[in-house]
Amino acid sequence: MDNGLFLKYHKKMVREGVLKSLILGLLAGAGVLFLTAFVFWMAKPDLLWVAVLAFGVVTGGVTVILYYKKYKPTIKAIARRVDDLGLQERLLTMVELEGDDSYIAQRQREDALSAMEKVGPDLLKIIVSTAAVVAVSIVGTLSVGMATVTGLSSAGILPSGGELWNQWFGEPPVYYEVTYVIDGQGQLILENGEVIESGATYQTRVKKGADAEEVYASGGNEWVFIEWSDGHQTPSYSVKNVTKDITISAVFAQISGSEGDDNVFDEPDDLPPTDGEGIPKPNPNPPKNPNDQHGGQYVPSNQIIDNKTYFGHEYDAAYEKALEELDQDEEISEDQKDMTGAYFDTIKSSKDAEEDQEGEE
Repeated sequence: MDNGLFLKYHKKMVREGVLKSLILGLLAGAGVLFLTAFVFWMAKPDLLWVAVLAFGVVTGGVTVILYYKKYKPTIKAIARRVDDLGLQERLLTMVELEGDDSYIAQRQREDALSAMEKVGPDLLKIIVSTAAVVAVSIVGTLSVGMATVTGLSSAGILPSGGELWNQWFGEPPVYYEVTYVIDGQGQLILENGEVIESGATYQTRVKKGADAEEVYASGGNEWVFIEWSDGHQTPSYSVKNVTKDITISAVFAQISGSEGDDNVFDEPDDLPPTDGEGIPKPNPNPPKNPNDQHGGQYVPSNQIIDNKTYFGHEYDAAYEKALEELDQDEEISEDQKDMTGAYFDTIKSSKDAEEDQEGEE
């Protein structure tokens, strides 16, 4: 049927069919958005984008399917709607007699077209279910609200559903005590700058499976950090994946030859013999001075280990090994490596200066 007036009715019916399909498509999409957003809020808020994608796919898919399967207007459907305007099935009869060239059929078509021109397409109202509009408004509001909550949870502003569930119905979190002890003379420096001195301990509560606070072990006067009691050898340390109460010691050692060593100020065994009244007798083989150009090395007696090994050699080897292990340790940052290396350099410089002074004497 190529009547121009009928085509206007057709366009209006198409708009009605698209609107009905879109409303029901939005209803289906909003329902999917609410359900998926709720699931992700409970389990994985970061996946909110999947819920939004599902909303778009379902809304578009349901809209297209409903239009072509249910709401796309046919010629008979348009004729019935126009007849409802008071044409008393004239247009429907005309459609049914389409292709009939009899005199009666032709007269009927002329009568139907004349009656259709009297009513006009403006009288044809677009009809949409009120219940569908109310339903899509309610479900749409709930789905947008649920998606907003999930988004805020993903940003860390609100707790997730899983977190709330654990708070209300889950088992209370388990905490363990991590205790740091100083073995020797030294300090423990906390992340907030607080300093724990020798003789004191530092204890902190750590949630099961979490990492303890990082602490830094710093040697005291003429004491040097050796290692932690579990074998960790860098001064900066944090106990990882705490699953029980732990006590760990920062082990410090006194530098050989420093004040406090019982053997430091013992009478050297290389002093010349006396005559009984404290007056030294001449030594026929005096020790070589370091400035003497005849070779040999001047070694102070209080720098000898077990009367055999020169302390300076041992310390230099330990110093080089410590720097090598520090450089290869991937658990600490470059800033911490620089700070620890500077600390080792300070100790070595003090030892070298002490040896130079003793050599001059």
